Amino acid sequence: MSCKRKSNLSKNSSRALAEKINQSEESSVHVEFRRQEQARRQSVLRAGESTSQRQEMLEGQAEPQATLRAKESTSQKQERLEEQDERQATLRASETPFQTQLRLGRQAEQQVAIIAREKPQNNFS
Repeated sequence: MSCKRKSNLSKNSSRALAEKINQSEESSVHVEFRRQEQARRQSVLRAGESTSQRQEMLEGQAEPQATLRAKESTSQKQERLEEQDERQATLRASETPFQTQLRLGRQAEQQVAIIAREKPQNNFS
């Protein structure tokens, strides 16, 4: 008769706890490195997404995000916007000219799409 295999759930839980403890003790340099690695992994995953998968993911995030923002105070909103501005400035400062060109091209395409969806309310022509 074969031996019963034990679940490795406790092993995974122990690993998760150890990782959590490690993260609470890491330096700001390590935190930044870990975040960069996480961002790199996310970008690789997102590069393989189809447009419909991306749209579905964004729609799934929209409602919880709207709920959070509806609950935040004015000072929390201001703090969030300032942090967002800092992140954007950091990203743009590290962009290559080619990346800047790509970003501006995407923004232009998005603007054209927004304008195309708008319906003129008054058409006097």
